[in-house]
Amino acid sequence: MSRFWEFTTAASLGTTDRREAFAIEKKRVAEIQQGKAATTADREFARMPFSEAAEAFLKERPGHVSERSIQFEKERLKPLKEFFGMKPIRKIRGDDIRGYQCARREAGR
Repeated sequence: MSRFWEFTTAASLGTTDRREAFAIEKKRVAEIQQGKAATTADREFARMPFSEAAEAFLKERPGHVSERSIQFEKERLKPLKEFFGMKPIRKIRGDDIRGYQCARREAGR
């Protein structure tokens, strides 16, 4: 067993026992698939319209990244906010993202 595996497993799953790690991982995957892994805050965020969620994201950035990075992220979010607007985060699917990508390509961007 590699030291890397022990380190990453201990950090992420709280154990260095390989069998226990696989059992914990299997349980977590099942919880995620059943929709039980999300916290209340996660569920509230998922219900937010995209534009509001984007603003909430930007408000959390100061102190984590430089002011220049925040400006860059604001610019990058403009077309996304225009496209997804008031659509709740949890309602955005792969087809919506492909639609956004096609719209950007057609606009020459």
